[in-house]
Amino acid sequence: MVEQLLCNIKTKKTIWRYRSYFYGTNCYFVEDKRKAELLIIDPGGFTSEVFYFLEKFREYKIILLITHEHFDHHISLGLLSKLFSIAILIPSDGFIDAINDTRNNISHYSNYFLPAAISTQSLISEVKDLEIVFTPGHSKHSFCYILYDICFSGDTVIDREFTVLKLPGGSKKIFEKSIGLLKEKLSKSTLILPGHGDPFLLKSWYLWKE
Repeated sequence: MVEQLLCNIKTKKTIWRYRSYFYGTNCYFVEDKRKAELLIIDPGGFTSEVFYFLEKFREYKIILLITHEHFDHHISLGLLSKLFSIAILIPSDGFIDAINDTRNNISHYSNYFLPAAISTQSLISEVKDLEIVFTPGHSKHSFCYILYDICFSGDTVIDREFTVLKLPGGSKKIFEKSIGLLKEKLSKSTLILPGHGDPFLLKSWYLWKE
């Protein structure tokens, strides 16, 4: 089910969430009515219901963001790019290769066939009002996306006891540095929209300390 999470009258932005059947991955949709723009964060495991929901945005500029290379966060990218005209945010060099490589995106270890996801789509390097923060640790190519007082954190910041750091490309030492950087950029009242689980305020996170 696609559910509405937030609606900001001042900025004319509305945020929806879809929780995928595939590993429970969260996908977020951010509509900006003033700009007729839709951001899609982590297109994982879309059903026909999601594609039906997206039909009303067919005339919008659709921009896709992916928080990291693991395949459960972008397995619907191929079909999405065939059905809609989209632009894809590429936050760093090597990101495309990491998403498409079966060992980097760990689909190889799950015996899951994932066709090459990014080829001829329009590629962009920035989105207005959005800050891109490189946060490796969970994976080599993890990113958090900050929109005002909201952080789309992927699997870097999730509301559970421990973030998984043992998958290929994971590193506890590098993760600690990434968390230090996020603490410089975020406040305790930042709303976290994680890659798995429910939204929460950063101050309630197990690694947050005043």
